[in-house]
Amino acid sequence: MFPATTLQELADLLARGGVIAYPTETFYGLGCDPGNAEAVRRIFTLKGRPEGKPLPILLPEGDPERFGFRMTPIARRLSAAWPAPLSLIVPAEGYPDEVTAGTGTLAVRRSPHPFVAALMEHWKRPLVSTSANLTGEPATTRGADVFRAFGTRLACLVDGGDLPGRLGSTIVDCTGADPVVVRAGDYPFP
Repeated sequence: MFPATTLQELADLLARGGVIAYPTETFYGLGCDPGNAEAVRRIFTLKGRPEGKPLPILLPEGDPERFGFRMTPIARRLSAAWPAPLSLIVPAEGYPDEVTAGTGTLAVRRSPHPFVAALMEHWKRPLVSTSANLTGEPATTRGADVFRAFGTRLACLVDGGDLPGRLGSTIVDCTGADPVVVRAGDYPFP
């Protein structure tokens, strides 16, 4: 939708506080640097998202603990399924309250979508990844719908064509003694 951009240019946009829209294995996502409080606030404003709701995070390859996520034994075991539409809620340190909503936890995952994997190779850091829709509206499977909702208020929109949609990622809380499914989704969880 916007002029063609290289992966490195997208990483540079994120580093400068830009908010981008991009395809994932399920829906389009909005992303920004979770360490940039202004960019995070921009996502809340764009979506009309109520404050007090944590933002999900995509992870690059490597140990999540080096990015401030404490992988409980349950989370370590379940993360063996990554990359997958499986988000694990784990303790998080060093992230602004705008991202964690003061919970001290975040839902993290690795996406199997080829574009996301390539972007993360260039970005090399955690990335906010929330659905690219207005709050209360259905998640978006078409780039044209993302453009209609957000237009040029985005730093960039990567149009990946029509996406499969489905249910979104399965979210599992891994902070207690046993895993708890918070949302059933595309990843089968017993």
